Amino acid sequence: MTRRVPVIKRIGKYTVSLEQCRGLTYIHCDIHTHWSASLKRKLHADFSTLLDLSDVQEFYTLSAIDDHKHHKFLGLFGFTHMEDVPCEGGLLRHLYKIKKSE
Repeated sequence: MTRRVPVIKRIGKYTVSLEQCRGLTYIHCDIHTHWSASLKRKLHADFSTLLDLSDVQEFYTLSAIDDHKHHKFLGLFGFTHMEDVPCEGGLLRHLYKIKKSE
């Protein structure tokens, strides 16, 4: 069993956490308030700092195939769709990846 480790906490705004699974580092972002342009700027700045400071070269995340709002959100932060993967119960999910800039 894996567990999420919070790496960015902005109380009342968002939490970003990491999770190791099968040799990959997955990133999760939970938004705790209404989405706004200022929230996007703050999250983008924190996310960029995380990428810069992390030793991890690639982060992954999963998304429901029909969650178009989530796909757009991932695109805003530089994630690209890699492939569709089967998950628990045989449910297919989009696998997205972002690679650290060098």
